[in-house]
Amino acid sequence: MKRRPTVAGLLARAAVLVTSCALALPLTATTAGASPVVTGVKSSTSAARTRVVLDLDGPVSFRWGQLHADPSLGRPSRVWVDLYGVTNGGGIETSLVTNDTRLLRMRASQNRPDKARIVFDLRAPVRPTVFTLPPDGDRPHRLVVDLLDGAVVIREKTVTSPPATATTIAQDPATARQLRQRAAIVADMEAMLEQASTRATPTAPGKQVPAASTIEDAPSRATPTAAPATKKKISPIDLDFNTLGYLQESVAPSLDDPDELLFHRQTLHMELEGYTGGGHMLRLAADVYRDDASFQDESTVKSRLREAYLRLRFDKVDLRLGRQQIAWGEADGAIVSDQVSPFDLTNFIVPEFDEIRLGVDGVTLDYYFDDGSDLQLLWLGRFTSPDFPDLASPWFFMDPDALGGLALLPAEKPAASFTNSEFGLRYSRHPLAADWSIGYLRSWDDRPSLAVDPLSGTATPRHEQFDLLTFNVVHPRENLLFRLDAAFENDRMFSVSPLAAPETAGRGFRTRQDVARVLLALDTKPDFEWWEQADASIQLVHEQIIDPHSALLGPRETDHVGLRLSGAWMSETIKPWLFTMVNVRGNDAWLQAKVDYQPMDNWKFSAEYDAFFGHAYNPMARTGGTFGRFDRNDMLLFTVRRSF
Repeated sequence: MKRRPTVAGLLARAAVLVTSCALALPLTATTAGASPVVTGVKSSTSAARTRVVLDLDGPVSFRWGQLHADPSLGRPSRVWVDLYGVTNGGGIETSLVTNDTRLLRMRASQNRPDKARIVFDLRAPVRPTVFTLPPDGDRPHRLVVDLLDGAVVIREKTVTSPPATATTIAQDPATARQLRQRAAIVADMEAMLEQASTRATPTAPGKQVPAASTIEDAPSRATPTAAPATKKKISPIDLDFNTLGYLQESVAPSLDDPDELLFHRQTLHMELEGYTGGGHMLRLAADVYRDDASFQDESTVKSRLREAYLRLRFDKVDLRLGRQQIAWGEADGAIVSDQVSPFDLTNFIVPEFDEIRLGVDGVTLDYYFDDGSDLQLLWLGRFTSPDFPDLASPWFFMDPDALGGLALLPAEKPAASFTNSEFGLRYSRHPLAADWSIGYLRSWDDRPSLAVDPLSGTATPRHEQFDLLTFNVVHPRENLLFRLDAAFENDRMFSVSPLAAPETAGRGFRTRQDVARVLLALDTKPDFEWWEQADASIQLVHEQIIDPHSALLGPRETDHVGLRLSGAWMSETIKPWLFTMVNVRGNDAWLQAKVDYQPMDNWKFSAEYDAFFGHAYNPMARTGGTFGRFDRNDMLLFTVRRSF
């Protein structure tokens, strides 16, 4: 019998790790006289691209990369730029987003004493280009970030910018002609910005920078060192298609019985995106997969359309029509306010999060106000249920013995009708101090309650309507990030004991309850020399049923503590990950340790260890939980992914 660590032991280890991370935070940023400094920021938007220009008082080495959106965490697509030697990262002015159709917000921080990081949160995937320009007359060194419509996956790129001379320009990896053309175009853009009535002028770090006017690319002016550039007209009907996808094999043997496969899947994932010059987009994403775990009688091949929508982009409006994935909330590994798009839970959450979120059919409209805030309206024409495991699966959420001999019938889903449609809205603001949002959703519960009929000896899972109110806050503070994710659920349906609550027989021995959920999280990037791209997070999740019925079969109150540690070595070739979630009141827990190895951009190899502790929920003792239900499902998961 393997030795199980106690919950107290897990919490003690988590406390030691988090304390170590906190003690390692730098108290002050060191400065050096020769270090380059960002002296100003400008931005402009045209039909073709969004451009951000950083003025520097010297040459700079930089590295940049692009990250996919993570819908499971509610995080958008991002482009990041690391500036080596820059020491005023915390003072870089970033409040320059005003109704930009590509750029949601810009953030800057001093994540290491000798490195500043700038992050561009995006409204949609883009094709980024990052390059430097040498001094030109009274114009200083500049770093230019171009965000073009369309998505190209680029892991990272490192560039060293030498002192700008005629010799070094000619030796740049880009040709001298391309560099001179870029310099001339940027020079004209800056000249137009300076002449505009709503110009954005360079300021000292920490001062407000007025929003730049929106301009088109101008033809370059003739100079002795620059060939004239041709102005490019972007037609609204010009099409640009992007395709990507991956082939993946995942296998997970049980640690209790290595011959038993708890998970075995082959997946073909395909994405197609078509863009027009006007910013409109068509997106398709689909999976074809084959499951062949030991508990399945035979292998099955299935397909699903995860996304299929048309995005229409106007001056202040983004309109999406069709099947899409919608993420609300700020939680890691927990569901608080993120209750719009359901999940495929047939294998718990063993697959990657980007594989299990399902699409919903409907319409979303995002309106961007002049002050940088935005309003999202959504209407879902029909209810989309999560995919649940079969009764014979080791990932089934309930102990079959707990049914007490009742026959479990297929779930009853609401009929597709206008009166059964779901709708909601979410308002978000992005001031300098903190991002926050408030939302409302009239929805069908993704977690059905069991309606019991003692006469027929059956139990039927039924989805019921309820109201969801959400509130989220994200507050950056130097290299710390505070997150709050709160939800109030009105009139959710819960199962009760038939013997203790006979008055509820007409509702299938169920009752409506109000539920409050709150998540508090702290993210940080510890500054260990040996821990590259360090990332640490701790979060507390509290759930409570308000005025609970005395005959409830489930827990009245739960508290979870989560800890996440990650890093990256060798230019993100090796990426370790550690995550644990402990149910304090239920004395059960889940531990996940993982290492990704990506020797090339299109190949990724992963090894993962998952362990579950505790036991299934016992309504008499009021201990146990979901993690404990999977106590016999400890496993190793091996995955190979080939992207294209």
